[in-house]
Amino acid sequence: MSERARLLGLLLSWEEHRHGWEYCLMWPDGRCEVYGLLSRVQERLDRLEREVRW
Repeated sequence: MSERARLLGLLLSWEEHRHGWEYCLMWPDGRCEVYGLLSRVQERLDRLEREVRW
């Protein structure tokens, strides 16, 4: 999934927290989209890939 993000110009990082993991999709301008579930990151990457194809 990190490779998918990289191909879109994003950086995927993650951190372990008390209640699980937190995932961040970092945009080139420094904005970070934070997700609590990896499945949500995958859904976001799916949407972005569809947008890029159009």
